[in-house]
Amino acid sequence: MDTRTLYDYNEKEIDNVKIYFLQKNIKRMSLRVKPDGKVIAVRPLRATLEESIKFAYDNIDWIRRTQQKILQKATEKKPKMPLTLAEINTFKAKLGQIFPHCEARMKLYASKVTVRPMKTRWGSCSSCGNISINLELARYSDECLEYVIIHELAHLVHRNHSDNFWQLVATYCPDWKRIRHSLRY
Repeated sequence: MDTRTLYDYNEKEIDNVKIYFLQKNIKRMSLRVKPDGKVIAVRPLRATLEESIKFAYDNIDWIRRTQQKILQKATEKKPKMPLTLAEINTFKAKLGQIFPHCEARMKLYASKVTVRPMKTRWGSCSSCGNISINLELARYSDECLEYVIIHELAHLVHRNHSDNFWQLVATYCPDWKRIRHSLRY
C-alpha cells in the first residue's frame, strides 16, 4: 500500500463482509476485491466515510459475486504437472524452427535466445536484444509461440507498447488480439 497518498483508513463490516475503507487523492469511488478475497473501498478526498459505506452497501451483491468467482477460480485451478524432459526438448526443437523463421520474416534478429520458467510473462526482451521465452509456452499451440516471438522481436524496434509497436506486431501476426486473449491465465 502506498502510504504517501493515503489520507484515511478504516475497517468496517457490512452484511458480514469485512471492508477496508481508504481515502486517497482520486477522482471517484471504487471497489476492488483482491485475489485473496479482501475488499477495498477507496474514496476521493471530497467524499465522507459515510458516503463510502453507502457506496459499498449499494454494491454488496457485486462484492459477494466477485468474491464467489475468486473462490471458485481458486478451487478450479488444478496444479500443473511439471513438464517432462521430453516435452522440454520437443519445445526447444520447435522454438529452434519457429524463431529463425520469424526473425527472417521480420528482418529482426535477437542477440541471444533463452528458454526459462517465468511466473508473470510469456517472454521478455532486454535492451541488449536478448530474448527470453517462457518454458510454459510448451503447453500452448505453435500459433501462441509464434505470437510471443513476434511480440518480443517487435520490442527490438519499439521498447514499449505504443501504437507503432502494435502495428508492427499486426503486420506479422494479424490475429494477435485473439491469440493474446487465449494466453491469459
